[in-house]
Parts: sequence; C-alpha cells; structure tokens
Amino acid sequence: MDDTQSCIEKCSQPIQVAQNFIGQELQSYQDRLQRCAMDCSDKIRDKVGPKSSDAEVSRYRGEMESCVVACGDKHIALVPAMMKRIKDVLEEQQKKK
Repeated sequence: MDDTQSCIEKCSQPIQVAQNFIGQELQSYQDRLQRCAMDCSDKIRDKVGPKSSDAEVSRYRGEMESCVVACGDKHIALVPAMMKRIKDVLEEQQKKK
C-alpha cells in the first residue's frame, strides 16, 4: 500500500508543479492587467474636479475607456510569451516522467 501511495505521489508531482506554474502565470497576468486599469483610473481621477462640467466628465469617460482598451491590447500582446513559458514548463515536466 505504501508503494502505491508513493508511486501516486511521485507521478502527480509534475502535474502539481505544472498546475502551480500555470496558476502563478495567470495570476500575474491578471494582476498586471488590473494594475494597468487602476493606473488609468488614477490618471482620470486626478483630472476630475468637483466643478467638472458634464462635457468634461464625458470626455474623461472616453479617455478612461481608451486607456483601458489600450491596457487590454497591450496585455493581449503578452499572451504568446506567456503561452510559450507555460508550454516550456509543461514540456520540461513531460521530460521528467
């Protein structure tokens, strides 16, 4: 029974390493995207004053949307590199079998 348990643990270790790595990569990606969007929000918040007109608020809303879209575009461009890192780790784990 101990041999079976040991075998299961040994066989599942590469999968656990891969799952942890993928989770970390996705969390890092999400954190970076969120920080970018927060930076957009901060920039707009610095512009908006208590006496901002409706036209200014509308313009700021458009600036905010453009900034967030730019964040999305920038981070979409990061996906291929992230996928390569994930693929490399999965291949490395495959070789350890």
